Amino acid sequence: MSKIGNWGTHLKFRVDDDRVLTFEDFRLDSSLRTSKHNMVNSKPKLEIDGLDLDTASMKIKISVFAGVKPRTIERKIKSCMRCKVVAPLIIGGRVILSRAVLTKVSESYDIVMRKGELAEMTLTVTFSEYG
Repeated sequence: MSKIGNWGTHLKFRVDDDRVLTFEDFRLDSSLRTSKHNMVNSKPKLEIDGLDLDTASMKIKISVFAGVKPRTIERKIKSCMRCKVVAPLIIGGRVILSRAVLTKVSESYDIVMRKGELAEMTLTVTFSEYG
């Protein structure tokens, strides 16, 4: 078994002989909060208010051909978002967000079988640092 990362105990990214749950296009955003003050007859002045919350996003590929049931993972992730679950986001043994909350989930149905059974889907999820 090869563990890639996790979001608390709720979502575990790993590669096993019989199960694969991975992600791609991981992105971590950090920024400053700023205010712009307009000046008469000159350029505006920028004021730095402090650090903004970090956000992380990724695409999670879910496939029955990799031993994972797409609807099960989808329901679990949406339930965690609705219940406002806060947990550490860890990738490659490194803590990315020590207290992360799931703020957005987008779904893409990649393969739908003949009777409407979902075989593959992609979830695009966004986590935000929970202050």
